[in-house]
Amino acid sequence: MIIIDELGFKFVENEGFRKFMENTQPKFKNFSRVTVARYCMHVFNDEKENLKQVLSANKQMVSLTRR
Repeated sequence: MIIIDELGFKFVENEGFRKFMENTQPKFKNFSRVTVARYCMHVFNDEKENLKQVLSANKQMVSLTRR
């Protein structure tokens, strides 16, 4: 949700989010924005490695630019 909707990491510390999660899943354990940021970096690094493997296996060239 944080990644797809491009929400700030602090979103998970908002009272509304915590109440929503508590009502949807009573066993939900709260976590901090630091935990979310760490998880997002793991996802990013995993996807980066997957992309490297795909590009390497296909022997194709790609030029990346910033927007």
